[in-house]
Amino acid sequence: MENRQKITFYANTISADLCRHGAPTTGVGCLDDLAEALRALGLEVEVERRPQGRAKVTIGYPTPLDAGQARTRRAGRRSYFDGSKSTVFNSSTPAADALAWLDAHSVDEGAEALGCSRSSYFRWRDRLRQNVTERAALDAQRQRAGQEPLGPLTLSDAIQRKPQN
Repeated sequence: MENRQKITFYANTISADLCRHGAPTTGVGCLDDLAEALRALGLEVEVERRPQGRAKVTIGYPTPLDAGQARTRRAGRRSYFDGSKSTVFNSSTPAADALAWLDAHSVDEGAEALGCSRSSYFRWRDRLRQNVTERAALDAQRQRAGQEPLGPLTLSDAIQRKPQN
């Protein structure tokens, strides 16, 4: 229970409590039920039986730092591609070239090349395709207006940027 905050209290196990079964007990079963319920919630519980019907109960719970680490599974956060897990691409690979390569290879090869799972592969490939199409349309519009094209879209930018709907 190191690196966790602790609460310690003493319980009288001789009192006639009602347990989850609804029957009066000596309190020992109720204390075990409490410890079991707290462990199911992810807390650390130590019960130390003492003489004369007493018990020392220590409950350890996460510090704010531990709780923050438990919430770092990136749920709902933006996708990113840094190229470090990729076997074929790096972050500066032109998005159009990467899309052409992905279209020419299987799903498993593409997921391995991007260094991601199959579900991320489909999400990233679709986002990549939409962003490449949007960039081509925007460059064509800029050329018609006599402006310079924006330049090549990199793989990293195409995956991170959500398409404009």
